[in-house]
Amino acid sequence: TGEERTAERFVREIEVHRRLDHPGIPAYRASSSEGMHWMATDFVEGDCLAALASRGLKPSEVATWGLELCATLGWLHDLGIVHRDVKPDNVMIDRDGRALLLDLGIARTEARITQHGDLMGTPGFMPVEQELDPRDADPRTDLYALGVSLYAVLTLRSGAELAYDFTRDGALSRLPWPLAEVVRK
Repeated sequence: TGEERTAERFVREIEVHRRLDHPGIPAYRASSSEGMHWMATDFVEGDCLAALASRGLKPSEVATWGLELCATLGWLHDLGIVHRDVKPDNVMIDRDGRALLLDLGIARTEARITQHGDLMGTPGFMPVEQELDPRDADPRTDLYALGVSLYAVLTLRSGAELAYDFTRDGALSRLPWPLAEVVRK
């Protein structure tokens, strides 16, 4: 049932977080007892990348954070963990200016319990392959989502706008009319 799958995901998230000790991921505490589950993260003083973007960001800042997030994702991938929901709302910039990756709630390890048809991720930030079958998510999907996220904060584009931009019609809408007609054929 849906409730059982949700409980399985939560237990899996607890197991994933117990393995995590990295400066790019806030410390998590989690437990499960008699069917009750809880999880908490250390408080991070700062702002999420999405909120900071609205104030305007320097490309050099975004590039630095992008490199930090690549290192964090590389470390996760070496552990066999795929985040599957990298987006500006899941990146916190702490008061020291470091990028932290949040919300591993739908992260996938080698054990797969995702069912075909379960949408895992955020439209606009995930590649088409992940939308079609979330079980196919691998490290490349995280890197794609990171690239889209960095593009989004630099261009002040929302996930909904990006979801349209990366469709066939969205791409064609940006071409000059005569060229768009040729490509459409």
